[in-house]
Amino acid sequence: MVSNYGLWLFVSTILWFDGVVACDGFISYLRLVLIHWDF
Repeated sequence: MVSNYGLWLFVSTILWFDGVVACDGFISYLRLVLIHWDF
């Protein structure tokens, strides 16, 4: 239940980010996350 809520919160945050921030800003955000995760 908690993990499902966390997943919903994560997805809704991304959708909000995608709606509010420009596409380039969102891509930069994803790039920043990928860099910090250090794949």
